[in-house]
Amino acid sequence: MVVSQAIETQYAFAYAFASGLGVWESGRLRKADLWNIAPQRSRFRIAAAALAPVVVLTWLMLLLPVTVALVQTTTAPTPGSLLPLLMAMVLCMAHASIGFGVGLRVSPMIAAPVMMVLVWVVVAYSWTVDTMWVRHVLGQFPTTLMFGERATLLSLAPHILLTGGIAVGLWLLWLPLRQRLVRAALACLAVVCAAGGSWAVAHTWNYNPPLATRAAPERCLGEEPKVCVPEIAADRLPDVRSDVVSVLRDFNAVGVAHRPEVVLDSMQSGRFSPKSTDTTWHLPLAALSTKQDHRYQTALATVRFPCRRPDPMTGLVVQGWVARVTHEEPAYQRMVGPLPDARSQRRLEGELSRVGAMPEAEQAEWFQDSLVSGCQKAGPRP
Repeated sequence: MVVSQAIETQYAFAYAFASGLGVWESGRLRKADLWNIAPQRSRFRIAAAALAPVVVLTWLMLLLPVTVALVQTTTAPTPGSLLPLLMAMVLCMAHASIGFGVGLRVSPMIAAPVMMVLVWVVVAYSWTVDTMWVRHVLGQFPTTLMFGERATLLSLAPHILLTGGIAVGLWLLWLPLRQRLVRAALACLAVVCAAGGSWAVAHTWNYNPPLATRAAPERCLGEEPKVCVPEIAADRLPDVRSDVVSVLRDFNAVGVAHRPEVVLDSMQSGRFSPKSTDTTWHLPLAALSTKQDHRYQTALATVRFPCRRPDPMTGLVVQGWVARVTHEEPAYQRMVGPLPDARSQRRLEGELSRVGAMPEAEQAEWFQDSLVSGCQKAGPRP
């Protein structure tokens, strides 16, 4: 998260400088009439030596903000966190090579500023394009990573494939082959394959590329259930597990059988929220532990309606029943308070009294039925 935030505005600037300075270095060599001299070194080696300062400068444009951000947050980078940075460093070399190729044919006084502006506009505005696959091929990682997320090699491949393929195509024009048509054909083939390959990889993606989740180190405690939180919240783990175990005990005491094997912190899932199963639960454990009524909040988090927006009255009744079962009525009163509509308040109190008068076995059955009926009253499942 720290690395991706530090370089999210630097991609376009670094690539633009690499391209423009690549054009300038190429034009400088062409103006010196270097290519008409019988050189001792190959063209590739001469170009690499000329572009080395350009690449180092653009790498510094990426490395400095990342280094400052890591120092400010006292965070040690992991290999996986540096993948977007490494992708950008590779693309700086590719853009410098493309600029160098353009500078061989066009005056640097014209081409250098044009290439800098063109590259900056194309890369910087890629986030705003409605055609989704375009966002994933132009060199700017299309999202800022959240906690627990990590870029995958697949998510970086289209960026490297497209720009790198264009650079390779320009280098193929320098192959020591007599037939220009053969060199031109190879160069065009490389560019077409790179463009087609990047599209084939990314054309089905939406706003988000494929990301790895649960990437941050975590700490676990206990068995049946084993409770896991991110390592940054490890000091709260004993209290978190105590809340989970006591809530499950209260539910089991009234006949609602909850027996998860593992309870995981959903913060590790980033923007993707996996659904809980009977054996594996995903709850915002670390976030809940910081709230005032953390035990009641944990109890509510274990109540899973099979729809996103259940019937409001059914939800309030279920919440009140959960508060009574877990002995957290004060927390419920602080959260809900008196309803603004007196009629709704009387209805809520009547429902809670009716359910509370049932035998415990019937209450457990009512609870399970309410989770389903609350969604049926609210309409079809989204």
